[in-house]
Amino acid sequence: MITALSLILIAPLVLLIADARRHSRRKRL
Repeated sequence: MITALSLILIAPLVLLIADARRHSRRKRL
């Protein structure tokens, strides 16, 4: 069950993953 709180916690992670995919060429690891 997805709640607003879970979305608030998961949203940033999804954005980070999407951003990482966009800048896959720039690996700061």
